[in-house]
Amino acid sequence: QGQRLLLWRAGFEKRGVGFTIAVAEDLTPLLGTLQRFLWVGLGLSLLGVIILLFVQRWLLRRGFAQVAAVRADLQRLDAGEIDRLREEVPEEVQPLVRELNQFIDAWRNHLQRSRQALGNLAHALKSPLNLILLHHPETLNAVSNLALTLEAL
Repeated sequence: QGQRLLLWRAGFEKRGVGFTIAVAEDLTPLLGTLQRFLWVGLGLSLLGVIILLFVQRWLLRRGFAQVAAVRADLQRLDAGEIDRLREEVPEEVQPLVRELNQFIDAWRNHLQRSRQALGNLAHALKSPLNLILLHHPETLNAVSNLALTLEAL
């Protein structure tokens, strides 16, 4: 009749007589309940995944919003508005910010030493060049021609 049945059968012997007992149960209500349980479980799982995705998105936005301050500081540093990055940042990026600030300080010191050395060199060359130009005025024309040639290149 199209029914799905669960059948349990066992054979026995009593006083020399063998017999078999069979018990059948209709599985339709059990299968319906099982199917409802599966659909409810699937729906709750899907709802849980959606909720977890939104919570994850919220947490990531909140975390990266704190890092946005570092990004803004980097843009302001590039524009020359500030000299160093703020160190009041999330602890996850604080070591990076400290290293960047140390690098910026070292770069500034290097740049300052280079400028100082160039200034010293220019000052040291000034007197000997003046003496050469004073005693050999034709050298001025050669230096001018060399400068023009270098500019053309």
